[in-house]
Amino acid sequence: FQKINITLESRGNYSSYFHTLLRIDGDDITSYKNSFYNYNTAGMNGILVQGDHVNISNNKFYYSEWGIYTDYADYGAYSENLFIGPSDTYGSTFAIYSSSYNIIENNSFYEVYFGLSVHDSSTYNDLLFNSLDYSSNGTSSYGHQGLQFSSSSTNNLAYGNQISHYNEGLRLLCTTVSCENNVVKNNTVDDSVYGIVLYPNAINNEIIDNIVTGNSNTVADIYIEGSNNVITENIIKNSAGLGYGLYLHNAINNTISDNIIKDNDDDGVHLYNSDNNTISNNT
Repeated sequence: FQKINITLESRGNYSSYFHTLLRIDGDDITSYKNSFYNYNTAGMNGILVQGDHVNISNNKFYYSEWGIYTDYADYGAYSENLFIGPSDTYGSTFAIYSSSYNIIENNSFYEVYFGLSVHDSSTYNDLLFNSLDYSSNGTSSYGHQGLQFSSSSTNNLAYGNQISHYNEGLRLLCTTVSCENNVVKNNTVDDSVYGIVLYPNAINNEIIDNIVTGNSNTVADIYIEGSNNVITENIIKNSAGLGYGLYLHNAINNTISDNIIKDNDDDGVHLYNSDNNTISNNT
C-alpha cells in the first residue's frame, strides 16, 4: 500500500516530455486530498492512471485538459473528487479509456465543458451519484456533454447522477462501433438542449426511471437514433413548454413504454423515418 499526499502546480505548456502532473504506473496506490493546477490546459493531465486497484479520492483538479485520464486501468475507485473547469472549452475532464470494473462516485464537476466520459472498450464501470453542472458560476452558456458512453463501451451503469446545462446532458455516442448493454437509470438531467441522446449504433441499452426536464432552449428531452433499446418508466417534461418529449430519428426496434411525458410544446413522441418501434402504456 502506497499513499501520496501532494500539491502540484504547473504554468508550463504541453510537450512530449511534459504533459502530466502525476503519473500512476503501478497497482494499489492511493491519492488522497491532493490539488492539481494546470494553467495552460491543452494536452495536460492532472493524474494519468495506468495501474489497477488505485484509489483516487478527495482530490481537486483545476484546468488540466484531463483532470483524470485512465489508460488500461481496472478495478479502481474514484470518489469525492472536485473538478473545476476554466473559461475556455478545455479543462478538468475525467476520461476513462480501455478501463474496466471501476467505480466512479460522488464526484463534482463545475463548469467542465467535456464532463465525464467512458471510451474505447471500457466495460463494467459504475458511474454513481456524480454531479455535473456547467452553469455553476452563473454562466448562461452550455457545456458540450455531461456524461458519455462512447464506441465499444459495454455493460456500464450510470445511476443517480445529476446533470445540468449541457448541449447533450447524457449521451451514448456510438457512431462507428456499437455501444451495447449499458444501463442509464435514476439520473436527473435538466436544462440541457438535448437531455439524453442515443446515437446510431447505440444498441440494446436500457434508459430507465430517469427524470429529464428541459427549458426554453430544449430541442428534445430524449433523442434516439439507435436500435433495440428500451426506454421505460422515465419522467419527461419541459418546464418552459418547448421542444419534443421523445424524438426518434432513423430509429429501429426500440421499445418506448410506461413513460410520463408532459408539458412539451411540440409532440410528446415524434417518429421520423423510424420503423418497427413499440410505443405502449405512456401517459
